[in-house]
Formats: sequence, C-alpha cells, structure tokens
Amino acid sequence: MYTNISNINSLADCTALLSLANEIKSDIEFKRTSKDRIQNSLETRSTDLNQSIDATQYDLDKSIERIATLSEGDEKEAEITKKIGLEYQLRKLNEKVKNYGQFAVILKDNEVDRLEAELLSHQIFLDSIQTRITELSATSN
Repeated sequence: MYTNISNINSLADCTALLSLANEIKSDIEFKRTSKDRIQNSLETRSTDLNQSIDATQYDLDKSIERIATLSEGDEKEAEITKKIGLEYQLRKLNEKVKNYGQFAVILKDNEVDRLEAELLSHQIFLDSIQTRITELSATSN
C-alpha cells in the first residue's frame, strides 16, 4: 500500500483522489489501445514488406539470369536497365523495413509492455485508495 495514502483522513478527499486516479487509468488504457493498434498495423505492414522484398528479389534474380543469357544489344541493355530499377526498388524496400518492419514491431512491443507495467502499478495505487476508503468508512460508523 502507498504509505502517503494513510495521511488522507476524509472520505471526500479519498473519493476525489480515486476519481482523479481513474481518469489517469483511462488515459493509460487509451495509450495502450492506441499502441496496440499501431503495433497491429506495423505487423501487417511488416509482413507485406517482406512479401514485396521476396518478390522483388525473385524478379532481380531472374533478371540477372536473363542478362547472362542475352547477347549484346538493345534487349540486353533494356534488361540491365530493368535490373538497376529492381535493385533500387529492393534498396528502398529494405529502408522501409527499418521504419515499418520487425524492428519497429519490437520497439512497439516494448512500449506496450511499459504501458502494461504502468497500468499494473496504477491498479495497485487504485487498490490502495479503495482500501483507505474502506478503512475510513469502518472508523466513521
């Protein structure tokens, strides 16, 4: 129990503190819900990015194979240009992974865990206030 709560000696003060603490709890729960939504979005985006990377890498590999089989000429030059575009696209996708990929998901996991710990601590605080209200109610009867 929070020892400072025992310094509160009126039911009205306890009730006011409980009301304020419940508002804070609601704010924390809202933040957690928001982080959960962002995390779900990042997980979906991460999966989509990985699929795009795999598809682009496949296309790049096929382009490299095709270039090796072509003789010099316009068709080979066009395929080399296509290969350069695919390499650029792959690089951009890999950069996006940093913002929306598994790293971002892990960081959001950490934020959600931190909010869960904050919620748990706040619930202990709320329970302490409720206990003090019970104590004050018993002594006033």
